[in-house]
Amino acid sequence: ADIISCSAVISACEKATQWSQALAMLRHVQLSSMEVDVITYCAAISACEKSAHWQTAMALLKDLEDHMLKPSVVVVNAIISSCGAASEWRQALQQFVEARGRVLNPDVVTYAAAMSSVEKASQWQRALSLLEEVGHRRIKANIIVLNAAVSACGSAAKWQSAIQTLSDVHARLLQTDVVTYDAAISACANGMEWQQAVALLRTLQETDIQLGVIAFNASITACERVSQWQAAIHLLKIAETVVDLTVVTFSATISACEQSGRWVEALHILKEMELRHLEANLISYASVISSCEKAQRWQESLAILNDSLRKWLQPNTIASSAALRRGRHRSLS
Repeated sequence: ADIISCSAVISACEKATQWSQALAMLRHVQLSSMEVDVITYCAAISACEKSAHWQTAMALLKDLEDHMLKPSVVVVNAIISSCGAASEWRQALQQFVEARGRVLNPDVVTYAAAMSSVEKASQWQRALSLLEEVGHRRIKANIIVLNAAVSACGSAAKWQSAIQTLSDVHARLLQTDVVTYDAAISACANGMEWQQAVALLRTLQETDIQLGVIAFNASITACERVSQWQAAIHLLKIAETVVDLTVVTFSATISACEQSGRWVEALHILKEMELRHLEANLISYASVISSCEKAQRWQESLAILNDSLRKWLQPNTIASSAALRRGRHRSLS
């Protein structure tokens, strides 16, 4: 076997996420008389990246440099991604900084890897700073970079920054997708800005981007968090004509009704779930029971509790205690 065939084997292991086999082959190459090159190391590091073995990837980088080899941008990108996959965002940024010290020019993949790592940690300011740097370096931002920036804002409930970033993207005539809007709507939901979430959903409907259920779920959740039950039901009715509804869609709408004591609407939505052959979860049942409790509908509350038992759901303590407490009260009155 020569170095080319060995590198091909390591690449095959990388694609199959078999990082241990990739390392075993690399060790075999090192123990033989074959000369290891950057491509061979890159394949092994990429295998570690896909398996989130960031420390092993870092050790391979050091080994590469010890052999007087200069890491390529592709190698550095894999290192940063491996750190990000393991939620080691500080290490990812450190590698990003060190890449410049190696006189390497970061490309859009480098920035995407770094931004994805900070996005997972809700480091929204760092994500926006990196996005700004992309513009200054005149690197054409791709969809991964943009989505990471908006998602980072969403994770931190920084809805204004998420919307501003989305606006800047449009101003620069850059492409967006449904994930971009999902992230921005989720940011509004986390920031309890239901009107902004609904406005973004309407904007999304006016584009050529195919709507997904996540956008509706996030918008309904935004309404649920501020007890806007009518808006939540309205969105549910629109969603059922556009996307395949999920348990999350119904549960969020039921919760919105529960917070306003709209037991009739909550019960109706629960029954609609059954008609669609969607199995209600504990949150759905607990919300309906709670809405009945607020309206002092003890019999309905107990009936729903019994229904959940028949469907092999173990009712949680809150739902059970609410129903039983009101049932006892009713029997004594």
